[in-house]
Order: sequence, then structure tokens, then C-alpha cells
Amino acid sequence: MDKLGRVLVYTGEGKGKSSQALGVAVRMAGMGKKVAIVYFDQGFRHDRERYFLDLYQGYVEYFLTGLDKRDSDTGEFCLEVLPEEIVKASKGLRKAREYAQSGNYDVLILEEINVLAAMGIVSCKEILDMIVNKPAYLNMILTGRNCPDCIMEKADFVTEIREIHRY
Repeated sequence: MDKLGRVLVYTGEGKGKSSQALGVAVRMAGMGKKVAIVYFDQGFRHDRERYFLDLYQGYVEYFLTGLDKRDSDTGEFCLEVLPEEIVKASKGLRKAREYAQSGNYDVLILEEINVLAAMGIVSCKEILDMIVNKPAYLNMILTGRNCPDCIMEKADFVTEIREIHRY
């Protein structure tokens, strides 16, 4: 990535947004760059990813937050915004700000934050403040469906992933 940090958004209804961000993380770690990831909303489902990321200790650090909102019996996803979810999202935002301002990372990935913004769990203002106040060198990647327009307007690159065919 450039010496001047960019803001990238991976959004859309298709599969692959998280994989695209993870690919950047692996590429950057392979170049000796430091990456921080905050897993909002679905960190609990990425345990295989984390085994891999643990191989890059010293280059990749991650923080897990969010609730498992999928019913283990039915597989249905709970769309209700829960008070505990707002608290966990606030902790994730604090950690993201800490990563961003520490000067220790070249890339900050905010995994599934777009969904939280679209649902009103975190405000667009909070995200925009982080974008505006990020160090100039820091690359920031925001993933998740339904990215609000106000965030896409501030991004340097927006990639919309759509499903064309499903097996």
C-alpha cells in the first residue's frame, strides 16, 4: 500500500469481503508491516482465521468483540439490537481508536463495522471521526454489507461485492 494511508471499504451482498481484507493483512504482514484487526459482530466465528493469524504474531494483532446472534438450534440470526451489543461495539471502537493512534500499525481492519453502522449500533459520526483523525500513513479497511453512504463518500476506494452465481 501507499505511504499515504488510504481508506478502503469492502461492501455488498456477495461473499468475500472479509477474505479480501484478510488477504491484505497477510500480504502486508509478509512485507513486514504491522496489522491490527477489530472483529466487530462476528469475531466468534473466525476461529480458523485466528489460528492462521496467530502464526503472524508480532505482525498481526486482533481484538474480538460482538455477540453470537445466531440461534444454535435454528440457525436464525437475531436482528434485534441488544444493549449488550452496544456496549461491546463501544469497546471495539475504543480498541480501534487505540490501535489507530498508537503509531504501531500500518493497517487497521474494522471487520463488519459497516453492518453495525447500518443498524445504528455505532454511529456514522464515530466512524467518520476515526477516519478523519487517523494518522496520515495508516491504511484503514472497513468491511460489511450495507455500508452507509456517508462512510463510502469519505473512502478513497469502495469495492462492492455482489453475488452473480451461487453453487
